[in-house]
Amino acid sequence: MNEKILAAIVTYGEIERFDHLKQDIQRLDAISSITKIIIIDNGTNYDVQLIIAQLNIATPIDFYHNEKNEGSAGGFGKVFEISKKEKDYTRLLILDDDSLLSNNALESIFTYEKGNKMGGKYIWSLYRPIKYPDNFQKNWDWNERYLNNRIVGISILQQIFGKVQKTYRKNKKMAELLYAPYAGMLISKEIVNGNFQPNKSYYLYVDDIDYSIQLKKSGINIFQIEEAKIEDLEGAWGTKKHGMQSYFSNEGNEFRYLYNVRNWIFLIKNQGYISSNTIFILNLMIYHIFALAIMPKNKNGLLKYRKLRLAVKDGLSGHMGYKADYFQ
Repeated sequence: MNEKILAAIVTYGEIERFDHLKQDIQRLDAISSITKIIIIDNGTNYDVQLIIAQLNIATPIDFYHNEKNEGSAGGFGKVFEISKKEKDYTRLLILDDDSLLSNNALESIFTYEKGNKMGGKYIWSLYRPIKYPDNFQKNWDWNERYLNNRIVGISILQQIFGKVQKTYRKNKKMAELLYAPYAGMLISKEIVNGNFQPNKSYYLYVDDIDYSIQLKKSGINIFQIEEAKIEDLEGAWGTKKHGMQSYFSNEGNEFRYLYNVRNWIFLIKNQGYISSNTIFILNLMIYHIFALAIMPKNKNGLLKYRKLRLAVKDGLSGHMGYKADYFQ
């Protein structure tokens, strides 16, 4: 079967991001299986369509505009809404505006599928070496037990029963992921048209994990091979230092960590991963102890801790969506 790939890119923010977006589009234009490109202009402050028109791209491009930045859930949610209406494609490829597809990524997947018995329903997640450099140095992946009673990075069960949270690969060269980011998802038209949709209440972060869990609970696997890569042109937030440390040391935008904390807690509760209230509360207590130990012992540190407590409370109560308090 000749593949006809519908590629979708979500872009946002300042015109300074356009250099990365330009590289992404030019790379897609050079790949024969890419038959159409969708650009989601997620509240940019410049005319994306006008500037892209000057690139002389041969592949057809459709543009869609959000008046304001609706977050990752709103931007990628629009990708799925539009893709459900598209007819002439076999698979959907989703990218961020700084996700550069490697030249041979798609062909590597097609070749792997031809040479291996896949079976069942699945999607692909392109490999991000900068984010997960050791993923193919091991022969196992986390399973759903990994999520039980977790508070962001805190899990007593993982410390004691970590082995049961791992599933060893039948084929070391192919990972079976518990969840994946939107950027790099390659999804068949059949699955795109299924009853799966990003939960826009997340606004920023973790909505891609929620979407992945929806797939997993329906028996759809998420596969990855090392040869099929994307490059994060802007790097990856959270790879240099633990998120909580970055949050308290004024590195980067603090709202990133607050949304991440709130949304992780909401996901664990909303998706039914609290298997023990006692362990869940104990993990939460340990999380707060770590936060109090790390925070600067001054007025600014106390203010940040109060914001963190608010994010935790919002996650537990389901107070989701855009939160102005996280930006103040």
